[in-house]
Amino acid sequence: MLAQTEVGPLELAGNLIGSDLFAQLEAAQIPNLNSQRIVRLESDNKPCHINIPGSALWLRAEPDDDPAISSAIAQDIATWIGK
Repeated sequence: MLAQTEVGPLELAGNLIGSDLFAQLEAAQIPNLNSQRIVRLESDNKPCHINIPGSALWLRAEPDDDPAISSAIAQDIATWIGK
């Protein structure tokens, strides 16, 4: 992908990414913060701190909602902020 940005913008998920932005993203370092944690769906078997029940709405062909996952995310954020 880096080679593609040398000749022009790279299209990722319908977004044009210029060579400068792509290079900055490639070089970016994620800081290790004490409050940092990973939250995943229960269906995801990768390591995490918290599992949220529900389905991946962003993978559906049509827009939809899931009150259970919305509530679980809201409760998790409220608990996390309260710490």
